Amino acid sequence: MNHLVLSTSLSPTSRSRILARAAYERLPDSDSTQWMDLQDEGLPLCDGGPSADDRVDRLRRGVAQADGILIAFGIYNYLAPAATKNILEWAGRASFEGKVVAFAAVGGGPGSLPSVASLTTPMLLDFGAVVCPSFVYTTGASFADDALVDPNIESRLDEFVSTWTTLTQRVRAGDQHA
Repeated sequence: MNHLVLSTSLSPTSRSRILARAAYERLPDSDSTQWMDLQDEGLPLCDGGPSADDRVDRLRRGVAQADGILIAFGIYNYLAPAATKNILEWAGRASFEGKVVAFAAVGGGPGSLPSVASLTTPMLLDFGAVVCPSFVYTTGASFADDALVDPNIESRLDEFVSTWTTLTQRVRAGDQHA
Protein backbone atom coordinates (compact mmCIF):
# COMPACT_ATOMS: atom_id res chain seq x y z
CA MET A 1 0.00 0.00 0.00
CA ASN A 2 1.06 3.54 -0.72
CA HIS A 3 0.10 6.14 1.85
CA LEU A 4 0.61 9.89 1.69
CA VAL A 5 0.42 12.18 4.71
CA LEU A 6 -0.14 15.83 3.80
CA SER A 7 0.58 18.42 6.47
CA THR A 8 -1.14 21.52 5.15
CA SER A 9 -0.25 24.12 7.77
CA LEU A 10 1.96 27.04 6.84
CA SER A 11 2.62 27.93 10.49
CA PRO A 12 6.13 27.15 11.76
CA THR A 13 4.63 26.19 15.15
CA SER A 14 1.80 24.05 13.78
CA ARG A 15 0.14 21.57 16.08
CA SER A 16 -1.57 19.91 13.12
CA ARG A 17 1.92 19.15 11.73
CA ILE A 18 2.79 17.45 15.04
CA LEU A 19 -0.44 15.42 14.76
CA ALA A 20 0.32 14.55 11.12
CA ARG A 21 3.86 13.46 12.00
CA ALA A 22 2.53 11.28 14.81
CA ALA A 23 0.14 9.60 12.35
CA TYR A 24 2.92 9.19 9.77
CA GLU A 25 5.15 7.49 12.36
CA ARG A 26 2.36 4.97 13.08
CA LEU A 27 2.09 3.74 9.49
CA PRO A 28 3.14 0.11 9.02
CA ASP A 29 6.78 -0.42 8.08
CA SER A 30 5.75 -2.53 5.13
CA ASP A 31 3.93 0.37 3.53
CA SER A 32 5.36 2.76 1.01
CA THR A 33 4.80 6.06 2.75
CA GLN A 34 5.24 9.62 1.63
CA TRP A 35 5.37 12.80 3.70
CA MET A 36 4.55 16.17 2.21
CA ASP A 37 4.63 19.34 4.28
CA LEU A 38 3.39 22.63 2.86
CA GLN A 39 5.69 24.46 5.26
CA ASP A 40 8.56 23.05 3.20
CA GLU A 41 6.88 22.77 -0.20
CA GLY A 42 4.61 25.73 -0.40
CA LEU A 43 2.28 25.93 -3.37
CA PRO A 44 1.20 28.80 -5.55
CA LEU A 45 -2.43 29.76 -5.15
CA CYS A 46 -4.67 27.94 -7.59
CA ASP A 47 -6.72 30.30 -9.72
CA GLY A 48 -7.94 27.73 -12.21
CA GLY A 49 -5.23 28.61 -14.70
CA PRO A 50 -2.42 26.47 -16.07
CA SER A 51 0.31 28.01 -13.88
CA ALA A 52 1.43 24.73 -12.33
CA ASP A 53 5.10 24.34 -11.45
CA ASP A 54 7.39 21.67 -9.97
CA ARG A 55 5.76 21.95 -6.54
CA VAL A 56 2.33 21.31 -8.02
CA ASP A 57 3.69 18.46 -10.11
CA ARG A 58 5.15 16.83 -6.95
CA LEU A 59 1.80 17.18 -5.20
CA ARG A 60 -0.11 15.68 -8.12
CA ARG A 61 2.34 12.78 -8.42
CA GLY A 62 2.21 12.11 -4.68
CA VAL A 63 -1.59 12.03 -4.62
CA ALA A 64 -1.80 10.01 -7.85
CA GLN A 65 0.62 7.36 -6.52
CA ALA A 66 -1.09 7.04 -3.14
CA ASP A 67 -3.77 4.52 -2.30
CA GLY A 68 -4.60 6.37 0.92
CA ILE A 69 -4.18 10.06 1.70
CA LEU A 70 -4.26 11.68 5.12
CA ILE A 71 -4.85 15.42 5.13
CA ALA A 72 -3.91 17.15 8.39
CA PHE A 73 -4.93 20.74 9.00
CA GLY A 74 -5.60 23.35 11.63
CA ILE A 75 -9.01 24.93 11.92
CA TYR A 76 -9.25 28.70 11.88
CA ASN A 77 -12.55 30.55 12.31
CA TYR A 78 -14.43 27.23 12.06
CA LEU A 79 -13.01 26.36 8.62
CA ALA A 80 -10.11 24.51 7.06
CA PRO A 81 -7.60 27.14 5.92
CA ALA A 82 -7.09 28.20 2.30
CA ALA A 83 -3.78 26.30 2.09
CA THR A 84 -5.67 23.04 2.70
CA LYS A 85 -8.28 23.78 0.06
CA ASN A 86 -5.49 24.81 -2.32
CA ILE A 87 -4.14 21.23 -2.21
CA LEU A 88 -7.51 19.88 -3.31
CA GLU A 89 -7.77 22.42 -6.12
CA TRP A 90 -4.28 21.75 -7.48
CA ALA A 91 -4.42 17.96 -7.20
CA GLY A 92 -7.89 17.86 -8.72
CA ARG A 93 -10.74 15.41 -8.77
CA ALA A 94 -9.04 12.77 -10.88
CA SER A 95 -6.17 12.47 -8.41
CA PHE A 96 -8.47 11.68 -5.48
CA GLU A 97 -11.09 9.58 -7.24
CA GLY A 98 -11.30 6.11 -5.71
CA LYS A 99 -8.63 6.89 -3.09
CA VAL A 100 -9.20 6.54 0.63
CA VAL A 101 -8.95 9.98 2.19
CA ALA A 102 -8.66 10.55 5.93
CA PHE A 103 -8.56 13.72 7.99
CA ALA A 104 -6.82 14.86 11.15
CA ALA A 105 -7.45 18.32 12.54
CA VAL A 106 -6.57 20.60 15.41
CA GLY A 107 -9.02 23.30 16.43
CA GLY A 108 -9.34 25.92 19.11
CA GLY A 109 -12.12 24.19 20.99
CA PRO A 110 -14.85 21.57 20.76
CA GLY A 111 -17.04 23.88 18.68
CA SER A 112 -14.72 23.48 15.68
CA LEU A 113 -15.28 19.72 15.40
CA PRO A 114 -17.97 19.99 12.65
CA SER A 115 -15.50 21.92 10.48
CA VAL A 116 -13.99 18.66 9.23
CA ALA A 117 -17.20 18.15 7.22
CA SER A 118 -16.24 21.11 5.03
CA LEU A 119 -13.70 18.76 3.44
CA THR A 120 -15.40 15.38 3.73
CA THR A 121 -18.49 16.43 1.79
CA PRO A 122 -16.70 17.55 -1.41
CA MET A 123 -14.38 14.52 -1.20
CA LEU A 124 -17.40 12.21 -1.21
CA LEU A 125 -19.72 14.04 -3.57
CA ASP A 126 -17.41 15.86 -5.99
CA PHE A 127 -14.08 14.04 -5.94
CA GLY A 128 -15.36 10.47 -5.79
CA ALA A 129 -13.06 9.58 -2.91
CA VAL A 130 -13.74 7.02 -0.23
CA VAL A 131 -13.70 8.98 3.02
CA CYS A 132 -12.43 7.18 6.09
CA PRO A 133 -15.38 7.07 8.51
CA SER A 134 -13.25 8.08 11.47
CA PHE A 135 -11.00 11.05 11.91
CA VAL A 136 -8.90 12.59 14.64
CA TYR A 137 -9.85 15.95 16.06
CA THR A 138 -8.16 17.56 19.01
CA THR A 139 -7.34 20.94 20.48
CA GLY A 140 -4.18 22.67 21.61
CA ALA A 141 -4.66 21.19 25.08
CA SER A 142 -3.29 17.87 23.71
CA PHE A 143 0.16 19.38 23.07
CA ALA A 144 3.06 20.64 25.16
CA ASP A 145 6.52 21.76 24.08
CA ASP A 146 5.94 20.83 20.42
CA ALA A 147 4.82 17.31 21.29
CA LEU A 148 1.57 15.38 21.43
CA VAL A 149 1.15 14.56 25.12
CA ASP A 150 -2.49 13.47 25.50
CA PRO A 151 -2.64 9.68 26.00
CA ASN A 152 -6.30 9.62 24.91
CA ILE A 153 -5.41 11.25 21.57
CA GLU A 154 -2.41 8.93 21.21
CA SER A 155 -4.74 5.94 21.63
CA ARG A 156 -7.31 7.39 19.22
CA LEU A 157 -4.53 8.05 16.71
CA ASP A 158 -3.45 4.39 16.90
CA GLU A 159 -7.01 3.26 16.20
CA PHE A 160 -7.49 5.88 13.48
CA VAL A 161 -4.34 4.91 11.55
CA SER A 162 -5.32 1.25 11.80
CA THR A 163 -8.83 1.99 10.50
CA TRP A 164 -7.49 4.15 7.65
CA THR A 165 -4.85 1.65 6.51
CA THR A 166 -7.22 -1.32 6.77
CA LEU A 167 -9.87 0.49 4.76
CA THR A 168 -7.24 1.45 2.18
CA GLN A 169 -6.19 -2.20 1.82
CA ARG A 170 -9.79 -3.34 1.43
CA VAL A 171 -10.67 -0.69 -1.15
CA ARG A 172 -7.46 -1.39 -3.10
CA ALA A 173 -8.31 -5.10 -3.11
CA GLY A 174 -11.73 -4.33 -4.58
CA ASP A 175 -13.73 -5.27 -1.46
CA GLN A 176 -17.20 -3.97 -2.32
CA HIS A 177 -18.18 -4.08 1.36
CA ALA A 178 -15.28 -1.95 2.60
